Amino acid sequence: MTRRLPTCCSAPSQRSWYARFVHHFGARLVTTALFGTVSASMLLAAPPEAAAQTRQQLEEARDAFIQGSELFENEDYAAAAEEFLRAYKLSDRPALLYNVGQAYRLAEKYDEAEQYLQQYLSEQPDAPNAEEVVEIIIDIQQAIAARLATLSILTEPSNQDIYLDTETTARCQSPCTLTLSPGEYAVHVRAEGWAPRTRSVQLAAGEKNQIRMELERVRQQGSLIVQTDIRQGTLRIAPNSEYALPLSGPVRLAPGEHTIEIVSTPRATWRGKVNIVANESTEILVPMQDLTDARSASSPLKIVSYSLGGASLGLFTGAILMGLQANDTHAALESQRQAFGVVDADLLNQGKNEQFSANVLWGAGAATLITGAGLYIWDWLSNSSEEAPASTASSQTAYPPEKPANSSNESKTDVDLLD
Repeated sequence: MTRRLPTCCSAPSQRSWYARFVHHFGARLVTTALFGTVSASMLLAAPPEAAAQTRQQLEEARDAFIQGSELFENEDYAAAAEEFLRAYKLSDRPALLYNVGQAYRLAEKYDEAEQYLQQYLSEQPDAPNAEEVVEIIIDIQQAIAARLATLSILTEPSNQDIYLDTETTARCQSPCTLTLSPGEYAVHVRAEGWAPRTRSVQLAAGEKNQIRMELERVRQQGSLIVQTDIRQGTLRIAPNSEYALPLSGPVRLAPGEHTIEIVSTPRATWRGKVNIVANESTEILVPMQDLTDARSASSPLKIVSYSLGGASLGLFTGAILMGLQANDTHAALESQRQAFGVVDADLLNQGKNEQFSANVLWGAGAATLITGAGLYIWDWLSNSSEEAPASTASSQTAYPPEKPANSSNESKTDVDLLD
């Protein structure tokens, strides 16, 4: 009848196994001269230094074995396994691997238990308890399987690479099922042409879970680069996107035709259409300063204000000349009055008319100058109030993220000027 070691943890059964183990392997250790009087005779054939070193190692191994046995009796199985393992490394006796595996099994460290029991059979294939150890390994594997969880992953579309946490190598392609230890995992789906998706899942021991992840295609975009010769202005792209000029980078747009408008600070406007190609850059150059100068020069209010300014200059000139003539007439009247005691009535009326005309010309010139200045200020205020500042706070006007400069699939199209 095959002797089977306990697989559970009641104290009586563990100590019963321990008693059997000590009896079985105590005899083996004596016969193999691990700890006993035979070891001394074995060391006699070695050189003195080597014999002293081996004796010291065996003594340390014996102490580790005794310490491990005490820990095992006190049911501190994990610590006992460490001491048995230390004894094995010092003595190089394969029989101790059985102690290590059993202690780890009772500590419920099944992966380590299976590892050392497999190593025990590998180093000692003719062990008398080999069949029993095989059965223990099977029990351990079943215990490991009972503690694992299964996760089935479906994607739409299928045949997508599946990654877990920070892994850089795909675990599988969807649809697939993974056997995992209990815990929380971040499941990633990455595929060219599709937006990456991530989903967190918490798995419990023995749980069978299934998740489905739907992917969305990456929207293809092109780039628009606008170059102008103005320091301040607004770029408007229909229907409702605005950007401050000069641009700090290219504007990402969907492929197709777009209506754009460029407005300079002194209100001059350029409008046109531009065709955006996916994964390509389109550049336009608009000399807004010429349009601004032309706009300023062609302003009706400004033209009238300049005309009134010229007219006021003419009126002031006429007033000066008429005033000089009136002074001459007044001087002639004063000479007549001093010489004859009387003045010519016609000359007196002439002087009054000249003085009146000079006053009228002065008043008309002043009124014309004030009117022209008022029209000029009105035009300037109108241009300032009509200028709409570019918005940069909304999601509609924020710059899209710029594609890396070393992108190999993006070409550049230059357009000098659009009509």
